[in-house]
Amino acid sequence: MTATSKLTSKNQTTVPKAVTEALGMKPADQFVYEIQADYVILRARTGRLADLAGAFAHVGIRPKKPLTKEQTREAIGKFLGEEDARIRREWQKERRAEARATAKK
Repeated sequence: MTATSKLTSKNQTTVPKAVTEALGMKPADQFVYEIQADYVILRARTGRLADLAGAFAHVGIRPKKPLTKEQTREAIGKFLGEEDARIRREWQKERRAEARATAKK
């Protein structure tokens, strides 16, 4: 999916509805901007536990003992790393498709 928005004189923009719906975002959710050489990766940070669904899959539904802080951090880090990689792959795929479409013109 590709979407655009304009930057106002106050450095503000409106996020297209299609984007917020695709990401399942609600008012007060945050975006994380990751600046690269010639582009920006914009990620949703909603703060909902549902965002971490599957992050603890390796410990099973009911672990025998509570996770340590380190185990929790590790699981969350792994989940976020996998999400970042997935988002990057999708973005790169879209960028290649746009480049091919532009080259055909």
